[in-house]
Amino acid sequence: MKECLGAFGNEYLREDVPPISVVSLKPEELNISLNRVRIHQVLQTGVFVDYFGNPDYFSRGEVKGVNERYAISLVDEKDKWSNRYDLCTKVIVVGRDKVSGREISFLTHQNYDALRYNKHNFREDLNRAVDEILLRSEDGTVDVSIAGGICLDYSHPNWIADIYQLSIEELSLLLSKKLNFEPKVIGPNSVPGSVTDFYFSTKNRLLFLVRPEQKSVYNDLPYFSSQLKERMEFFRGEVDKEIRLVA
Repeated sequence: MKECLGAFGNEYLREDVPPISVVSLKPEELNISLNRVRIHQVLQTGVFVDYFGNPDYFSRGEVKGVNERYAISLVDEKDKWSNRYDLCTKVIVVGRDKVSGREISFLTHQNYDALRYNKHNFREDLNRAVDEILLRSEDGTVDVSIAGGICLDYSHPNWIADIYQLSIEELSLLLSKKLNFEPKVIGPNSVPGSVTDFYFSTKNRLLFLVRPEQKSVYNDLPYFSSQLKERMEFFRGEVDKEIRLVA
């Protein structure tokens, strides 16, 4: 288990408001009692943002979206979770409600090209969710976390890395313009054929990230979106080394 308190570059937050904290877990660590209790609470009371939901699911109102294109939760006080992030990205935005004084959030799950091609109005729905949380939140309380799914496939190494990078860049640009600060990004999943699950405790601003153990160069610590190009250049170099070893 790795825990990052996100304790760098938080000048946009008030001193009494914590940033989003990230706890990275391997699947086998879910059985550790504390982790099991924390995530069970999210599962028990939270909203499942089901990227694979059918039209009936999306019509219920708690989540907007289109099957296997994108899914966005409502902005509210509930915990959120979503699973099986593969060629997908997630956005979590959290703030403190002006009226209740409690934390509110929304979570997204979208494929890598959802923003670029905007086939099903993902851009509009994401903008609406960001506008709503900004309107409802106290100044200096809004934070955001971006992450992607898989970034390595030995059969298509450059293609996967390219679409991952482009997707993160597009999300970062949109969010930085809306929020007026630079988003932080969690590094990609570097284990081919695996997926990532996210569980978010809104009240505690605590994000659980569950995926196989990553190599040290693919660490789970957040970094600024402006560092993405540098990280990806390093990543591609490491991928080339691994491909030569596998060949």
